[in-house]
Amino acid sequence: MRERLVTSARTLFARHGFEGTTIEAIARMADVSKPTVFNYFPSKATLLHELVLRADSNFFQLVEAARKKRDTTSARLEYFFQRLGELTQQDPGLSRVLMVEAVKSMDGQEGAALPHRFGRTEQALVDLLQDGAKAGEVRKDYSVQLLAQLMVGAYTNILLLWLADPNHFPLHEKLQQTADFLAEAIAAPG
Repeated sequence: MRERLVTSARTLFARHGFEGTTIEAIARMADVSKPTVFNYFPSKATLLHELVLRADSNFFQLVEAARKKRDTTSARLEYFFQRLGELTQQDPGLSRVLMVEAVKSMDGQEGAALPHRFGRTEQALVDLLQDGAKAGEVRKDYSVQLLAQLMVGAYTNILLLWLADPNHFPLHEKLQQTADFLAEAIAAPG
């Protein structure tokens, strides 16, 4: 039942946005009563929270998969950005909702999903960069924390541009270029 409700919420949030989706519509799509929805999720925001947790889990799995690749830091970054773009494009409507809610969380709006997400995202990338630093592949004149923040910023900006015009913005190409640029920018001089 929980999975049916999450699937219904994901579909409706992607189609109509968070604000445009009602608990009644989620119940209807899941073929349950409204009280049944509340037995599993006390509010629409908790359904969104569940989707955020799942998206974050996917993000962290991608970082871990990149870290496990026996390759250069540059190649790991390229792999990570490529897979992240593919994941984002699988469900553009949901990606939009999650990005909007992430932006809302930055100014502490009530009901915003997980305001601490960006710190966790940054830390996952710090771990990837620390692996590269240990291998002597990442520059040492800037902290890995700053480099990770710049990566999050670059990805977020590319994603926002794509979400503004998903039909005409070449997400895959821009992420590839971003990965290439970042790989050069973080590389240890040599």
